[in-house]
Amino acid sequence: MLLISVIITVLNDKRIERVVDKLEEIIDCDKVEVIITDGGSIDGTWELALKLSSRYKNVRVIKAPGTVAYSRNRAIDIVQGRFIAFIDADEYPDDKWLDTLYSAINRNEKTGFAGGPTPPYEYEKYTITAKYYSSYIDWFYDSTASRKPEVIPMGNSIWRREVFETVGRLDETISSGEDHDFANRAIAHGWEGIYVKEAILYHDYTNLTIRKLWRKQAKYAMEGMFIYKRYSSTYETTKLNVVPYLLLPVSLFLSLITFFVLHQIAVVLFLLGIADLLFLFIYLEIKGIILSKYYTGLKYGWIEIIRKYAVLWGVLKWYLKI
Repeated sequence: MLLISVIITVLNDKRIERVVDKLEEIIDCDKVEVIITDGGSIDGTWELALKLSSRYKNVRVIKAPGTVAYSRNRAIDIVQGRFIAFIDADEYPDDKWLDTLYSAINRNEKTGFAGGPTPPYEYEKYTITAKYYSSYIDWFYDSTASRKPEVIPMGNSIWRREVFETVGRLDETISSGEDHDFANRAIAHGWEGIYVKEAILYHDYTNLTIRKLWRKQAKYAMEGMFIYKRYSSTYETTKLNVVPYLLLPVSLFLSLITFFVLHQIAVVLFLLGIADLLFLFIYLEIKGIILSKYYTGLKYGWIEIIRKYAVLWGVLKWYLKI
């Protein structure tokens, strides 16, 4: 049996070649296999993956169109390694990435999974939105994932094969958040998870725009509501830090419906909403400037307003879908 199987999920992303070429530089191909699982690419990525499997003897390719959970499950079904590592096509491994993860998980038989951070790749080429989000991710790992290993994204992790044999497979009914769900299930079965700060995968957010950030965060929020309902917990928000963001839409809505009946009250409500928005802007800018000492991109604090409203929109969509 091989030591490690590395599963790479990909969908219409030709950066897969960069990932595989780098992996082949840093791994022992006699001990590590690489499985590319394609979610149904139509832009030539599938053909590129086939070429990569011809280029490297330890690379296998499978087509598994569907959710990320489905694609990963089909790869898990055929792995030959005692350990299973996960990486995505838009990531780039540090030279010691896999060795660091393996060393961490191999120290204790109770450790079922280990994961690391995904700092930005080629940061200086990023848009302002990408710079902010990259720093937000850095802050997230330091403040949250380091304390709650169940929220470490599967895209930078290694797992004992036995975990999937005892717990089962990823929930294929979830469009995203399947990794958070599975980690919770693994912990419930008695496995432990650890955060490994030195296990670095660089994440490429080069083309991240405000629109893409909105869609990304709304999607994550919908998955977060599923996790909240299933486990009564979420790492994204608390009731206290949501209130300031709710005040603006609530004030504007009440102002609109009272405008023709209670004009003066409507004006007051409207001004209250605007004042709330101004307060959020000033507060987040000051907070961002302070945190930018450690997380450079957070100096663009106003983007957090957009990110947080995307989260609230995702939550609303989840409720409306019900």
